[in-house]
Amino acid sequence: MPKATGVSAESILAGLRRAGTTHVVIVPDTNQKTVLASLDAQDELKVLRCAAEDDVFGVCAGLWLTGWRPVALIQQLGLFAGANSLRGMV
Repeated sequence: MPKATGVSAESILAGLRRAGTTHVVIVPDTNQKTVLASLDAQDELKVLRCAAEDDVFGVCAGLWLTGWRPVALIQQLGLFAGANSLRGMV
């Protein structure tokens, strides 16, 4: 059975750049520390830190509505935590 392997922080940042991302909106956590450290070490992508996933989705929606290309960078369980705010946006 194949084992899961990690994705390097550099690969993630390269993918964000290729996608035309302008802002990375995050809830800081220890599981993403290498990606967050790589984001902090660069100046091309703007990084916005939020307190909760609800905030992340609201900030992303506002940025998108004003013409930017944000990405929400959260843990998979963060999607469930912010589901109510997502429901309210559609």
